[in-house]
Amino acid sequence: MPTQLVFSIHEVSQLTGVPSHTIRFWEKGFNVHVRPAKTPGGQRRYCNRDIEIIKIIKRLRYQEKYTIAGAIRELERNSNKRMKDTANAGTADDTQKILRVKAVS
Repeated sequence: MPTQLVFSIHEVSQLTGVPSHTIRFWEKGFNVHVRPAKTPGGQRRYCNRDIEIIKIIKRLRYQEKYTIAGAIRELERNSNKRMKDTANAGTADDTQKILRVKAVS
């Protein structure tokens, strides 16, 4: 995983192998789990946690053949463990703070 703190949707697409339009679609279906921050201009900015969740969704959908509803249930079932695993990976709140600092400077 790269060491930068926020990523554009294009960068996330390259890192995960998931097309940008699919990531946008998943934001709606998995809105409890994938919540990118947005710049004042409306551009999405993803943190490391968002990227890890997208990778999990990709695995559930394409390798394990879950439906969207099934993948949502699986994510909710495993959310406590996953939150512990990614606790230090950066959160949406951290991303918002970074975007505010960048806007001021």
